[in-house]
This record gives sequence, structure tokens and C-alpha cells, in this order.
Amino acid sequence: MTFKNIIKLLYNRINRLVEFFKLIFINPDDKITFYIVSPCYNSNIQTLKCLDSIYNQKFNKNRVKHIVIDDCSTDNTKELICKWLDDYLSDNNVLRYLAKIYSQPNIWITYNTWISSTRKIMGSTRKISTHTIMTNSFRTSPWTTSHLKTFKAELFKYIPKEYLIDPETGTWWEKSSDQAFFLSLLELAGSHIYHCKKICYIYYIGEHTKNNKHKETQENCKLRISQLRPLSPLADYNDNKVKYNLANYLN
Repeated sequence: MTFKNIIKLLYNRINRLVEFFKLIFINPDDKITFYIVSPCYNSNIQTLKCLDSIYNQKFNKNRVKHIVIDDCSTDNTKELICKWLDDYLSDNNVLRYLAKIYSQPNIWITYNTWISSTRKIMGSTRKISTHTIMTNSFRTSPWTTSHLKTFKAELFKYIPKEYLIDPETGTWWEKSSDQAFFLSLLELAGSHIYHCKKICYIYYIGEHTKNNKHKETQENCKLRISQLRPLSPLADYNDNKVKYNLANYLN
């Protein structure tokens, strides 16, 4: 592990300790239900790790819905899924931890730090700056919202469909689709964003490396996503949706 990653880990552990004492007396809301979506492609044996990491959570299984999407894998991923995904949760207390956080009504969306399956690469530990939130400049600020990304399901309904479509091709985003919808969610959530200190996500380094082979396409998509007009923050879920014309999406 590099010196930079050691510093990240130390910084993260200090923040986790502070967060632990803040959450220790919070009882999770027993009405919270998690919907987990796991897209995978040629993830092979990692499929089982992902499935197990969610199934073994110390959380009411009746309040966990796991949707696994096999993106036309050419290996035996589909067969492994049928018997029992690529990335997986870090330990058995992740959902209980998140339930405590979402028991606070002012929190609509969370993000935190991932670590690779090899333990040699770690995601960003930076918190979104107050300036970025106040100026609604998520699209032009450095990307800091790493996995595990979670949000209240109702929030997704406020994203205009056109923000999920590449204006250049007229089809769903080929790459960086997670940025396309998550940047929109961050803009809608505004001050209701929470940076989790706990490492909740193990990133399968094989898939991470594979995705980098399409870096040029990914960067082009990210550029077009950053040029979309920011959505206005919601005061509440009951706010009326704001309708935009596609011609107004680009600055």
C-alpha cells in the first residue's frame, strides 16, 4: 500500500471513530427498506461474493430487495447467479449502519469511500465542500462521491428522463451513467447529503481495470454530463417537478 493510501486510511479511521460515537445511540428506523441494484459483466466467482455479502447482512431480510442485472456476460456469470456480483459490501453491518444514518430525516443521499479487493487502491476520502453545495456546482467540481452510493428511492423520480440520455446520441449513456444520475441526485438533494465515514464497499479490481480500457469514451461522456444544466435543489419531495426543454440542457 502506498504512503498516500496509508494517510487516507488513517484519516478515514479517525473519522469513523468520531462517527461511531455519534451513531451509537441511534436505533435504526424499522420501516427502512433497501433496494440494492448490482449490474455485472463477466464477474464470474465475484458474483457469489456480492450475493453473500448482501444475504449475510445483519438486517431484516424482509426489508432488503436485491436486483442483479447480468449485462450479457460471456462467461458463466449467469449460471452462478441462477445457482445461488462483481463488487460486494465490506461487512455484515453495512445495511444496519446505513439504516441508522437514514433514520435522520434530513438525510436523503449518502456516499463514502471504497477500497479495492487487493487493498492497494482506495477511493477518495474527501467530503463535498460547502461551497460546492451552496453554489450547486457539483458538475464542475472534482468527483468525490465514491461507492457505496445510496439514496432515498423517491428522489430518483425527480430526475428528468432526458438527464439520463446522452444528448449527442439520443440513447442511454454508454459510459459514466452512474455520474449522470448521481450528479442529478446530488443537485436535487442539496444540503441533505451525508458523507459516510465507514468503508462499505469492496471494489473488484479486475472490473475496475477492464473499464479503464474504454477511458476515452468514458471521458467524452463525463464531459457532456458536466455540461448539462444543474437541477434546482428540492425543498421537499412534494415539490413539483421542474420541466426542462432538451434545448436548454446545455450551457
